[in-house]
Amino acid sequence: MAAVSAKLCNAKEAPLPAEKKHMSIRHKLCEYGTGIPSILTILFGAAYGSVNTFITMMASEVGIENAGLFFIVGTIFVFISRPFGGCIFDSKGGFWVILPGGILYLIGLGILVSAQSLTVLLVASVFYGFGGGLLLPSLMTCMTWMLNVVTPDRRSGASATFYNMLDIGTSSGIILLGSVAGSIGYINMYYYVIGVMIIFIAFFMFNHFVLQKKVKKQN
Repeated sequence: MAAVSAKLCNAKEAPLPAEKKHMSIRHKLCEYGTGIPSILTILFGAAYGSVNTFITMMASEVGIENAGLFFIVGTIFVFISRPFGGCIFDSKGGFWVILPGGILYLIGLGILVSAQSLTVLLVASVFYGFGGGLLLPSLMTCMTWMLNVVTPDRRSGASATFYNMLDIGTSSGIILLGSVAGSIGYINMYYYVIGVMIIFIAFFMFNHFVLQKKVKKQN
């Protein structure tokens, strides 16, 4: 009995299971520390989703036929721009891809609101394709960004956050901008999309040149 008691005393106690932290619904949708990339993802989702959803209605409003060619031409230039964007991203980093992509996309929107013919609409689709082709893969850096700011055990949550924010941006943009279009028309609605894209670029620049420098100084 003494030997058994000694063994029991010397045996290591089994570790207690880690206590699960309670998380609010807000932080289940958006992980702690992922606010900035989440905002960027929402803004781009709103701008990108609106173009894909309402372009045919806008073309119909101004009497442009065969507006479906917009997507064909745009897709071609998405495929053309992706290899260039990948090379620039690998050699210089995400800034040199996201910023030009945002500017090209903004130019495409500017041409789009002035389109009165199929030719001008297709010119807009060229910039739309180039800009979207650079931005879409590059915004995956937002996911990487989210993965880097969370603890290893929350990386699946950070990955989910990226897709949540993209879905929220796309769906809310379609709903809100669609409501606006019902009152002021689709062409005027796209001025709001231009505003969203300007905010996206401005916020991205502010983060890169101001917020990131503060973080580097603190470290």
